[in-house]
Amino acid sequence: MEVFSGGGWGGFVLKEKLRLIKGRLRWWHQQHSQNLERKISQVNERIKSLDVKVEQLTLEEGGEVELHDLSVELLSLSKLNSSIQWQKSRVNWLREGDAKSKSFHGVMASRRRSNAIIALAMNNHIVEGVAPIKEAIFQHFLSHFRATVGNHPKIDNLAFKSLSVEAGADLVKQFQLEELKQAVWDCDSYKSPGPDGLNFGTS
Repeated sequence: MEVFSGGGWGGFVLKEKLRLIKGRLRWWHQQHSQNLERKISQVNERIKSLDVKVEQLTLEEGGEVELHDLSVELLSLSKLNSSIQWQKSRVNWLREGDAKSKSFHGVMASRRRSNAIIALAMNNHIVEGVAPIKEAIFQHFLSHFRATVGNHPKIDNLAFKSLSVEAGADLVKQFQLEELKQAVWDCDSYKSPGPDGLNFGTS
């Protein structure tokens, strides 16, 4: 005979409920989850046999309803199988981890070590330590990219050749008709063909 206090009795009831739930879940798993691949294969074979009868016009009465029900069952079994496989993969991942994690972290650690700067030789002396190396690199690039102030050559006192006002005006005046005729008459008759391949001599 066992005597339970208030809290102890509640714990006993909860334990019994969990035991019953475990038994129900085991029964459900045996009825629905076990041999899923075999069940899917059997449903597929039955659907194929009914499809053959449909093509041969020998499908018996009620066969269309059975074919529809089998299609629904196949979809349900496939979804259940996919869900179980996904859950198994997550359990395996949580238990074993990613198989490539160790290799990946090893590669990253090796690359970090090879890229690490332990010491620098600057101005005939060795710089060591994280902070001194950072400061030395900063000062090195600062000196290269700092704007320098210097004397640049100027063109204020340089003398360039320039056209007179009259010559500059000749560059922008209108062409005369006689000038155009002279330019055309001076062209060789058998040179400079146009886009159509014809020149002055053949046009």
